[in-house]
Amino acid sequence: ETNTDDDEEEEEEEEEDPTALRNILRTWQVNFLASLRITNANQFIKAYKKDPRALSKSLKQWRIINSNADSSTIQPQQPAANITSKSCYNALYIWYKMSTIVLHSNNLLNGLKEHQIIIDDSDDACTVPDTLTVPNLSDTFVSSDLGLVDDLE
Repeated sequence: ETNTDDDEEEEEEEEEDPTALRNILRTWQVNFLASLRITNANQFIKAYKKDPRALSKSLKQWRIINSNADSSTIQPQQPAANITSKSCYNALYIWYKMSTIVLHSNNLLNGLKEHQIIIDDSDDACTVPDTLTVPNLSDTFVSSDLGLVDDLE
């Protein structure tokens, strides 16, 4: 199978995009966000600002689905009982902060205002579904309780 020139250009653009989540987050984190059609920092920031609790619930559900992943994964497995909305919310908050820093740095390099988020209304990638159906991926997550949120539920 051969790539067309358009495919090669698209791949080069993705590789050069410093705001692509695969350049910021771990593979399992990128896999989770890709399941929601979120692939770059701008999309993630918009989705997080829109409804962080819905993202948290989706992450919890995704982690439970994938908690029985095969034992050859990079991350140690965590029992589904230890996966809480609070730990998911805290993880998303950290990813949000990291994405914000990367986006701001990229904006400064490109001459945009530091806090400017590119608005692309044609893209509905930030929609967080009520229920999440994802294929079982091999990456799992181990979280520490950072105490960023007192009570989520």
